[in-house]
Amino acid sequence: RAAVAEPRPAGIVVTHGSNTAEETAYFLNLVLRSEVPVVVTGAQRQNDTLGEEGPRNLFDAVRVAIEPEARGKGVLLAVNEIIHAARDVTKLISVRVETWDSGDLGALGLIDLDQVSFYRSPTRRHTTHSAVSQRVRSAADLPRVDILTAYADGDGALAEAAVRAGARGLIIAGFPTGSPTPAMRTVLDRLRRDGVVVVHPTVHVDDRGCFVETYRREWFPGAREMIQGNRGDRVAGSLVGLHYHLHQADYWYVPNGHARVVLHDLREGGPSDGATLELDLGEVDGGANNHLGVYIPPGVAHGFAALSDMTITYLVDGYYNPADELGVAWDDPRIAADWGVDDPLVSERDRTNPRRADLDPQWRPHARLRS
Repeated sequence: RAAVAEPRPAGIVVTHGSNTAEETAYFLNLVLRSEVPVVVTGAQRQNDTLGEEGPRNLFDAVRVAIEPEARGKGVLLAVNEIIHAARDVTKLISVRVETWDSGDLGALGLIDLDQVSFYRSPTRRHTTHSAVSQRVRSAADLPRVDILTAYADGDGALAEAAVRAGARGLIIAGFPTGSPTPAMRTVLDRLRRDGVVVVHPTVHVDDRGCFVETYRREWFPGAREMIQGNRGDRVAGSLVGLHYHLHQADYWYVPNGHARVVLHDLREGGPSDGATLELDLGEVDGGANNHLGVYIPPGVAHGFAALSDMTITYLVDGYYNPADELGVAWDDPRIAADWGVDDPLVSERDRTNPRRADLDPQWRPHARLRS
């Protein structure tokens, strides 16, 4: 961005390793707000290898970057005398110089010794017209998104692990029809549980430290206003839960320490009834804070284990009501939660909570019913 903001650059060339050049090119295609030509190039062969093509690719990339017709066409990849659109190109063969291909749409143009020729233009939104470019201002704005591949007999274990590690989104590289395996779909549907929202807020960092906006009302359209804030400090090895409410929603955030949060859907008749999800919030394994927050709707049982000394803050949309403080056994085999602690310190109240199968029907939540 600093380079494209320089006074009237004719173009910019980015040299890049071939393994991930297509990812970088496509990312720049989404976030750069400029019509200045940006051309990514690289080489398959080392510069001490017979037939190495690096110098020619670099020379051609410069020629494309200063070509007036390249302006406004988004980020380009110039290799092997061919011009590709960043959105379309992919690397197919590990060791061949002809590895780059733009699939059914084909290349944008050719690079001959005497001229640079374009034969088509990208029509999808990019650079100055990209919606992403208006939202991403720094790397801190980017949540973690993991890519998973569907394969025969694949289950959802990797998807669950990605969410536990802090992924805010998942991309599934499915079968030719675009679908995952039935087992993967079951888990993915569960992760999209109705009403639970995992938030990864923007972190602003400078030499003084950091600033994080941990809650914003507009993140939860349709939810009620949070009216009370609470804080809890727990020593390592403590376990709180599982609790649930028929009427109250919570929003949890861990500013210090590491918490393993467990959610279990008790809402009878809902699409994720019976699903359990674990999330790690805070300073996971002693590292930097992942700043995840989680919105918990009524009917979803919730609890946490302190995997270190920790602080948790939680907002609620109703004042304390003893009649709405309900619980279910934290060690219920049917819930099968992985708390991350072997012999937790649990309150007497939480030790006596009934198992899910023993809940009184009048205190059992129902999907989409709330007062």
